[in-house]
Amino acid sequence: MVESIFEDPHIIWLARDPKAIIASYYANKWLYKNRLEVFSSKSNLELIKEYAESYNKMQLHKEKFRDFKFLEVDYEGLTNNPTTFFEKICEFTDLPYPSSFHSLITGWDIQPGNNLKYQNLFTPSEILYMDEILQENR
Repeated sequence: MVESIFEDPHIIWLARDPKAIIASYYANKWLYKNRLEVFSSKSNLELIKEYAESYNKMQLHKEKFRDFKFLEVDYEGLTNNPTTFFEKICEFTDLPYPSSFHSLITGWDIQPGNNLKYQNLFTPSEILYMDEILQENR
Protein backbone atom coordinates (compact mmCIF):
# COMPACT_ATOMS: atom_id res chain seq x y z
CA MET A 1 0.00 0.00 0.00
CA VAL A 2 2.73 2.48 0.94
CA GLU A 3 4.62 1.83 -2.29
CA SER A 4 1.49 2.61 -4.31
CA ILE A 5 1.40 6.09 -2.79
CA PHE A 6 5.10 6.94 -2.41
CA GLU A 7 8.03 6.20 -4.65
CA ASP A 8 10.97 4.81 -2.67
CA PRO A 9 9.56 5.71 0.78
CA HIS A 10 11.63 6.24 3.89
CA ILE A 11 9.86 4.98 7.00
CA ILE A 12 10.72 6.54 10.34
CA TRP A 13 9.27 4.68 13.31
CA LEU A 14 9.20 6.53 16.62
CA ALA A 15 9.52 3.94 19.39
CA ARG A 16 8.48 4.67 22.94
CA ASP A 17 7.92 2.76 26.15
CA PRO A 18 4.64 0.91 25.51
CA LYS A 19 3.29 1.81 28.96
CA ALA A 20 3.84 5.48 28.19
CA ILE A 21 1.93 5.10 24.94
CA ILE A 22 -0.96 3.35 26.66
CA ALA A 23 -1.02 6.01 29.36
CA SER A 24 -1.16 8.69 26.68
CA TYR A 25 -4.06 6.93 24.95
CA TYR A 26 -5.83 6.65 28.28
CA ALA A 27 -5.18 10.22 29.42
CA ASN A 28 -6.34 11.61 26.08
CA LYS A 29 -9.33 9.24 25.85
CA TRP A 30 -8.06 7.99 22.50
CA LEU A 31 -10.91 6.67 20.31
CA TYR A 32 -13.47 8.15 22.72
CA LYS A 33 -13.15 11.93 22.24
CA ASN A 34 -16.71 12.14 20.96
CA ARG A 35 -17.98 9.29 23.11
CA LEU A 36 -16.94 10.22 26.63
CA GLU A 37 -19.89 8.35 28.13
CA VAL A 38 -18.60 5.10 26.59
CA PHE A 39 -15.09 5.79 27.92
CA SER A 40 -16.50 6.48 31.39
CA SER A 41 -18.59 3.31 31.33
CA LYS A 42 -15.51 1.11 30.87
CA SER A 43 -13.26 -0.06 33.67
CA ASN A 44 -9.58 0.79 33.66
CA LEU A 45 -8.80 -2.87 32.97
CA GLU A 46 -11.04 -2.87 29.89
CA LEU A 47 -9.38 0.28 28.58
CA ILE A 48 -5.90 -0.98 29.38
CA LYS A 49 -6.63 -4.21 27.52
CA GLU A 50 -8.00 -2.34 24.52
CA TYR A 51 -5.08 0.07 24.36
CA ALA A 52 -2.42 -2.60 24.99
CA GLU A 53 -3.87 -4.83 22.28
CA SER A 54 -3.88 -1.85 19.92
CA TYR A 55 -0.21 -1.26 20.73
CA ASN A 56 0.57 -4.93 20.07
CA LYS A 57 -1.14 -4.72 16.66
CA MET A 58 0.92 -1.66 15.77
CA GLN A 59 4.09 -3.60 16.55
CA LEU A 60 3.03 -6.29 14.10
CA HIS A 61 2.41 -3.65 11.43
CA LYS A 62 5.84 -2.17 12.08
CA GLU A 63 7.47 -5.33 10.79
CA LYS A 64 5.83 -4.84 7.38
CA PHE A 65 7.57 -1.47 7.01
CA ARG A 66 11.03 -2.99 7.38
CA ASP A 67 10.92 -3.89 3.68
CA PHE A 68 11.40 -0.19 2.94
CA LYS A 69 14.16 2.17 3.96
CA PHE A 70 13.44 1.94 7.66
CA LEU A 71 14.79 3.85 10.64
CA GLU A 72 13.62 3.25 14.18
CA VAL A 73 14.30 6.10 16.57
CA ASP A 74 13.51 6.42 20.27
CA TYR A 75 11.27 8.99 21.87
CA GLU A 76 13.90 9.30 24.59
CA GLY A 77 16.42 10.31 21.92
CA LEU A 78 14.09 13.11 20.89
CA THR A 79 13.55 14.38 24.42
CA ASN A 80 17.12 13.92 25.65
CA ASN A 81 19.01 15.24 22.64
CA PRO A 82 16.75 16.67 19.93
CA THR A 83 19.57 18.02 17.78
CA THR A 84 21.26 14.60 17.47
CA PHE A 85 17.83 13.03 16.91
CA PHE A 86 17.04 15.30 13.96
CA GLU A 87 20.56 15.15 12.55
CA LYS A 88 20.11 11.37 12.36
CA ILE A 89 16.75 11.71 10.62
CA CYS A 90 18.09 14.24 8.12
CA GLU A 91 21.04 11.99 7.34
CA PHE A 92 18.73 8.97 6.86
CA THR A 93 16.42 10.90 4.52
CA ASP A 94 19.24 12.70 2.68
CA LEU A 95 17.76 16.04 3.73
CA PRO A 96 19.91 19.02 4.69
CA TYR A 97 20.36 20.02 8.30
CA PRO A 98 20.77 23.79 8.02
CA SER A 99 21.83 25.98 10.92
CA SER A 100 18.40 27.66 10.86
CA PHE A 101 16.76 24.28 11.57
CA HIS A 102 19.32 23.61 14.31
CA SER A 103 18.50 26.98 15.90
CA LEU A 104 14.79 26.21 15.72
CA ILE A 105 15.26 22.84 17.43
CA THR A 106 17.41 24.21 20.24
CA GLY A 107 14.64 26.69 21.02
CA TRP A 108 12.00 24.00 21.56
CA ASP A 109 10.86 23.31 25.10
CA ILE A 110 10.80 19.51 25.04
CA GLN A 111 10.11 17.96 28.42
CA PRO A 112 12.02 14.73 29.08
CA GLY A 113 10.78 12.19 31.58
CA ASN A 114 7.17 11.85 30.41
CA ASN A 115 7.49 8.08 30.13
CA LEU A 116 6.69 7.48 33.79
CA LYS A 117 3.30 9.23 33.88
CA TYR A 118 1.62 5.83 33.71
CA GLN A 119 2.71 5.23 37.32
CA ASN A 120 0.38 8.05 38.39
CA LEU A 121 -2.51 6.96 36.19
CA PHE A 122 -2.63 3.27 37.03
CA THR A 123 -2.39 1.13 40.14
CA PRO A 124 0.43 -1.43 40.49
CA SER A 125 -2.00 -4.26 39.69
CA GLU A 126 -3.21 -2.43 36.56
CA ILE A 127 0.40 -1.97 35.47
CA LEU A 128 1.01 -5.70 35.98
CA TYR A 129 -2.05 -6.46 33.87
CA MET A 130 -0.75 -4.13 31.18
CA ASP A 131 2.63 -5.90 31.24
CA GLU A 132 0.92 -9.29 30.81
CA ILE A 133 -0.93 -8.14 27.69
CA LEU A 134 2.17 -6.50 26.25
CA GLN A 135 4.14 -9.74 26.79
CA GLU A 136 1.68 -11.60 24.56
CA ASN A 137 3.23 -9.88 21.55
CA ARG A 138 6.85 -10.72 22.35
